[in-house]
Amino acid sequence: MTLVAHEVSKHFGGLKAVDSVSFEVERGQLFSLVGPNGAGKTTCFHTLTGFLPPTAGRVEVDGRDITRMRPDQRNRVGVARTFQTTTLFNGLTSMENVQIALSRRHPHGVLRSLLMPWSTPDLRERAEALLERVDVVDQRHLRADELSYGAQRRLAVAVALATEPQFVLLDEPAAGLNPRESDAFGRLLRSLVADGMGVLLVEHDMRLVMEVSDWVHVLTQGRTLTAGRAEDVRNDPEVIAAYLGRR
Repeated sequence: MTLVAHEVSKHFGGLKAVDSVSFEVERGQLFSLVGPNGAGKTTCFHTLTGFLPPTAGRVEVDGRDITRMRPDQRNRVGVARTFQTTTLFNGLTSMENVQIALSRRHPHGVLRSLLMPWSTPDLRERAEALLERVDVVDQRHLRADELSYGAQRRLAVAVALATEPQFVLLDEPAAGLNPRESDAFGRLLRSLVADGMGVLLVEHDMRLVMEVSDWVHVLTQGRTLTAGRAEDVRNDPEVIAAYLGRR
């Protein structure tokens, strides 16, 4: 099963934010989309997840064209995402945030789970398992806005996982994390891949990218600069030039 961007472009008037970019993300693969500021990473990410319609090209999941689907429709075919800024319900607990996300797959049980938790032990167990996976289970009764920044980022991943995706797309999930938190987050990402999920990572933490990625795709000025395994991309002179602004 693959998530495919085929010759995807996004233009804003005369600005070619993304220009004929193509790649494939497979299940069981951690694929990183990187590049200097202004390279077009986030715009490309938005076209994959339905928040921006592409000017040209198409997006497919396992051969199915999802280019014109809304974000919620893409979620139904197995694509979930997080955002650069967390979109949690700050006034609700960690547990409640995940339970609401579970309504995507269990629409008739989530309200009962929130109002009468004793009546839906299966949903609560599922929510607790997801919180345990992202190491937030001990804070399940805290409101989202009471969590540390790192815990909020991990909770956002649990919310995405609650929709049972085949592919999870993470937009700068390690932003603001300290090295210890970043290392723990890297282990979480690799565990998702080990379970057969496809992970597309947009990230500026190049140490994390190089440690966890199976494949790295580099953008610059909206176009593909190079792509390959992390060890090859790390030492590519053109990549170094793009990041440092010199050859």
